[in-house]
Parts: sequence; structure tokens; C-alpha cells
Amino acid sequence: MRGALSDRAGPTNTLTSLAGAYTTTIGTATASRFATDSNFVYLNGSFEQGGIRHALSLGTTGVKLSNYNPLAGATTTLGRASLAAPLSFALAGVPDFTRRYQSAEAKQQSLMVADDIRFSARWSALLAASRSWLSAHNYNLAGTQTSASSNQGNSGSASLVFKPRADMSTYLSYADRLQQGDTASAGSANAGNILDPYRSKQWELGYKVAIEDVNAAIAAFRITRPYAYVNAADNVFRIAGEQRNDGVELMLDGHVTRDLSLFGGLTWLDPRLNHSGNAATEGKRIVGLPRYALSLLASYDVRQVPGLSTRLNLRAVDARASDNANLNQVAGYGTLDWSAAYRTAVMGYATTFRLSVNNLTDKRYWTNIVPGGLNGYSGTGNASAQLGAPRTAIASVQVEL
Repeated sequence: MRGALSDRAGPTNTLTSLAGAYTTTIGTATASRFATDSNFVYLNGSFEQGGIRHALSLGTTGVKLSNYNPLAGATTTLGRASLAAPLSFALAGVPDFTRRYQSAEAKQQSLMVADDIRFSARWSALLAASRSWLSAHNYNLAGTQTSASSNQGNSGSASLVFKPRADMSTYLSYADRLQQGDTASAGSANAGNILDPYRSKQWELGYKVAIEDVNAAIAAFRITRPYAYVNAADNVFRIAGEQRNDGVELMLDGHVTRDLSLFGGLTWLDPRLNHSGNAATEGKRIVGLPRYALSLLASYDVRQVPGLSTRLNLRAVDARASDNANLNQVAGYGTLDWSAAYRTAVMGYATTFRLSVNNLTDKRYWTNIVPGGLNGYSGTGNASAQLGAPRTAIASVQVEL
């Protein structure tokens, strides 16, 4: 399978003062073309032995990712303005995207086996194991290889499931996985380089229950993985600690009444940076991740008007840190989306009229707070943010011919 070719010129507005002054730049130095080759083969089967049923899966999957950077790529300042008086700037600094060099190549091939074991109506287990071969090569503009790594290792996961009753289950899961390392963020001294493979681990304990037409679930988890960011001392993107996510998820879906359905969940998350070797960042919250996130969708069929249904979607997100030292944060927000649909027949054709209003209260907020280069906090002190969309109304008519 082959995919992902693109030309990119990413504009960035960097806030430079609390009064709202900003500088607009355009970055074209990092990878803007990606070539992906992948393969997979799976064989599935089942059998029963001694009263124990096995569902086996055996397969291999692989991927090769190649990154290409513009030969004349750079970061160019387009101009300066403020949020109170924004300006549009003439485009400059865009290179010839037809002239590129290969900056990195990463390969991963894995051999996997899994067994879904059913001991009885109450007890079951899912076991999986894999062997992975990973390599990464990084190159400079002259085509010279600047670094390379070759690793192999095992990954595995196991889940034990107990069903006290037919309508409920509890489970305990553990996973230990080897994965390809992150790509160095834009603006770093080694931008575009692929780091050595990571190993992540996860524990999860959960409970699920079905009460009439409503499904509910709760799960507690811990996930640990290496965390990389740009070191302010030398501007090099490297592993500089461990990210640990402790969290609890509550989920609900189903028909509360004949006409009212609810779908949604609440997540509490405590993401921390540990073993960073830096007192300013040790134990601090990970950039961009909130403590609480809520999403709840209510759908109601108006029985008095056949064919009419309406939906209300509530989303709420807590405040998020915008730097590794947690000196600053972006405020949380809540939004409401409303929609209605009316299904009828017009001249014998099935027709649906739809009206929706997103961000019903016209809330002004920042969404998608991320570290400077998506992979790791930028040593310059900047996180990236995206403005939430304002109130938006959409109307449509669908006719089935």
C-alpha cells in the first residue's frame, strides 16, 4: 500500500505579549512529502480442545515511512500585528517543492500471534505477542547519513475477563509494546530526525454492565512512555523523561426512555512528566492535556411529530498547561451543539431536512493545545493552539432518488 504525498507551507502566529501582539512566520524546512509503503497478511482460525475454545490469529504487518524536505526550506517572518488589529501579509519564503532531499526513513516489520481463549461462560482471556524489527536512518541536505539505529524486541499483552453475570463483565489488561520513536519537531537542531524506538506500558482495570437498554462502563488505567522535547541548552530534540498518564474513564450509551438516548463519557486524567532531570519540569503536567474532559450527546425522537428528531451535544474541557514548567495555562471551555432532522416524503421521494447550530452560545475558546512541534515541547517556550470555531449554522436537504 502506497500513500501520503503533500506540499506544505505552514503559517504560524506566535503571541509575543499579553496584550495580543503576534508575529506571523511560515515554516517550510521540515518534511512536507511522505511516502508510505505497507504490507499485512493475517490467518485466522478456531478450535476446541478439552472443553476450552481457542480463536487464533497469526500474521505479519510492516511499514516503511520516508520523509522528504525542500532543498531551500526555511523559516521566514511575514510580519507583525496584534489580535486587536490583525493583518494579512504577502506570502514569502515558499521554496520550489519539486526539489527535495530525503531526510529520514523508518522501517518496522512485526510478526504477531494472538489467542482468544474461552475457558467457560464466566472466564476468558486474550493473549497476544509480537516480535518487531525496527530501523531508522536520518540524512542531511547533502544526502549523507547522519545517524542510524536498528533495534528488535518483543511486545505482548494479556487480558483476563470475568463475567459474574451474563450482563456484566470485569477485566484486567496489561500491554508492553515496542514502537517507532517520534520525529524531531520543527525548529530543533535535528528537525525531521527519527528517534530510537520507544517502549510503552499500560495497565487497565475495568467493569462493564448492561442494564436493560443502557450500557455503562468504568475503567482505570496507567500508561507510561518516553517523552521527548527540545532541550533549551542545545536545541536538540531528544528523550528527556517519562510521560505517565493515570486516569479513569466513565462511559454511558443506550436508550434511557423509548424516545431519549444518551451517548457520552467523562475522563479524569493526571498526565505527568517524570525523570526529566530538571527541577523546573519534574512532576509537572504534560502540555495540552486537561484534568477533565466531558462529552455527552442526547438524542430525542419527537413522538408527537413523526419523523422529527433533535440532538444536543455538550462538550467540556478543563484548563491545560501550555509549557513544561506549568508556568502558564489555557483556560477550559464548554460548548453546546444543537441539531434537528425531519424525515418525510416530498413528491414520493424520501426527503430529510436538517438544521444544526454548532457552538450554540458562541463561546470563544482555544482548542487543540499541543507542544511546539506536535512531538515534544519547544525549547523556545511556545505551545501551539487553534481557535475554536464560532457559532455556525448549517442547513441542508437530502433527497433519495
